[in-house]
Amino acid sequence: MSRNVLDFHSVETPNGRAANEKRHLVWLGVFAGALLTVIGIRFFAVPEGAAHTFGLGQQIVGAELHQVIAMRDVWLGLMAIALAALREWRALGLWFVMGAGVCVADAGIVASTTAKWWALAFHLGSGVFCAWVGLACLRYAQRPGNTSRPLLDPSFARSSASSTSSSVAV
Repeated sequence: MSRNVLDFHSVETPNGRAANEKRHLVWLGVFAGALLTVIGIRFFAVPEGAAHTFGLGQQIVGAELHQVIAMRDVWLGLMAIALAALREWRALGLWFVMGAGVCVADAGIVASTTAKWWALAFHLGSGVFCAWVGLACLRYAQRPGNTSRPLLDPSFARSSASSTSSSVAV
């Protein structure tokens, strides 16, 4: 069965039927990745404005930290878009769940520096969003009939290693 990776309108199941109910996970992953990428680009383009918007303190001198934040946000955003487009549910779920922890940690940093309410609300709201979408992706990855392997499946490592070594021609 061939599928177009960029076809976001239907997510095919092994029996060939469109699973439209899971299409929202693709779009949420693309949305979150695109938003994070835009935030990263803003940190490149307008570092002081981005720092103010996201609650970073005034004591930061130079743009080096802003560039580090920008690079982190851009590559993580693009990774989320790729994982969603490829329908890698376990990986996307883990990305979101770990992202929820980062969002809460960022809120802690904001709270201890500027305590701007809008920055705190953004980071905590993003943490809730990431946790919710991450758990939804992980639940979907565990469903019967899904082509993803169950989380922490020990047979996956053995089967991957044996198929890799057997396909190498000497």
